[in-house]
Amino acid sequence: MKLKVVSLAVLVCLYKLTLAAPAWAQWADQRMAMFDTLMDREHQLAKLPHAAVDDRGAWGNIAALASRWPSVRPAFARMALETEPMEDWEFDPLAVRASATGGSISSVNLADTRFSGFTQNETSTAWCGGNVVVGFNDTGSEVDTFEGSGGVSAIGASTSANKGSSYSYNGPPSPPADVYQMIVGDPSLVCTNQSDFYYAATWWDGENVLTGIALATSTNGGKSYAQPVVAISKDGFTHEIVKDSLAIDPANTSQMYITYVDDDYSGTTCGEFPDSDPNAGDPIPRYAIEVVSSSDGGRSGIRRW
Repeated sequence: MKLKVVSLAVLVCLYKLTLAAPAWAQWADQRMAMFDTLMDREHQLAKLPHAAVDDRGAWGNIAALASRWPSVRPAFARMALETEPMEDWEFDPLAVRASATGGSISSVNLADTRFSGFTQNETSTAWCGGNVVVGFNDTGSEVDTFEGSGGVSAIGASTSANKGSSYSYNGPPSPPADVYQMIVGDPSLVCTNQSDFYYAATWWDGENVLTGIALATSTNGGKSYAQPVVAISKDGFTHEIVKDSLAIDPANTSQMYITYVDDDYSGTTCGEFPDSDPNAGDPIPRYAIEVVSSSDGGRSGIRRW
C-alpha cells in the first residue's frame, strides 16, 4: 500500500571513568554525535519565529535539554564512555512516583533523570480485557537507554494485569536499533485484544536529520515491544512532527491510522515574511494536521503506509 498523507485541517500560516575499548569509544562518538546534531538543530529552530516550546509536546523536553546542553554535555559524554551498565552504579534510591487509586503507577530514579528534566507526563492509556498499559514521556528512560547499544527512548510504560488495581513500571520499550535514532515522546497507545498492544511516538534520526513518527507492537499485553518501525519521516531541518495520535478501525484491526501535526518551517507553502515585517526573510510557518494509514497493522513500515 502506498504512503498516503492527507491534510485534515486548513493550513495556518502564522565517578568512575574507565578507559573504553576502541569499539566502545567509536560507539560513544556516534552516540554523542546524535545528541549534538539534535541540540544544534534545536538551537537553530529556537531562532525561528513562532517556534514556541510550550506547543511542542515532548519536543519541549528536548528544547529544555538543549538550553543547558553546554553544561550537561560533559556528564553525558562520561556516561557514553562508561563501560558498566548504569544498573550497576550506586544511585540515591530516592524516586519520583506517579500514583493512582490502585497505588503507584510508575517510578523513576532521580539520578537517572536529573540531567534531562525530571519529567513523566503526557500519558496515554490502552485497556483490553484485564490488561492496562499506561505510556508517558519519561526522561529517566532517556538516560537509561543512553548507555544501551542501540538508539535512545524518552518514553516509559507501566502495565497492569488486574484492570488497574496495581501496576508494574517497565521502563522504556525497546528503542530503535540504530544508535543515531531516538524515540522522542508523546506516546499514543491502543489495543485490539488483551495481548496485542501498539504505541506510536515521535521519532528522530540524527544521522539523516529526519523527524517523524514510529510505531511498535506488543503481543504480550504490553510487557515488551518489538523494534519500532517508521510510519512517516520528513526533513528535520525544516519540519518538526509533533502531537501524534494512533487509532485502529474496530471492524478491521489491521487498518491503522496515525494523525500528527507537521510544524513546517520550510517556507515552501507559505513563503517568507515580507520586507515590512520584523521577521523579514524568515519562512512563514505552516501548521497542518496530517494522517498516514496502514492496512497491515503497520508491520511493513513507511513503504506500506
